Amino acid sequence: MGAVERDIVRAIPGASYIDLTNQFCDKNTCHAFINGKLAYRDRHHLATPFAESLEPVVEKALF
Repeated sequence: MGAVERDIVRAIPGASYIDLTNQFCDKNTCHAFINGKLAYRDRHHLATPFAESLEPVVEKALF
């Protein structure tokens, strides 16, 4: 799916793709709890406290 997402973002002027997979998945597993925080709210959404903890990583990628 990542390749499809990147292709879509490339088609949007001024848009950027930031792959955060390595923040919650290792080679074999996408972890449910990371640093004591629940990572997923459901199968398709990150839990808010964990998503908020990604702010520094996103900010670094953007700037």
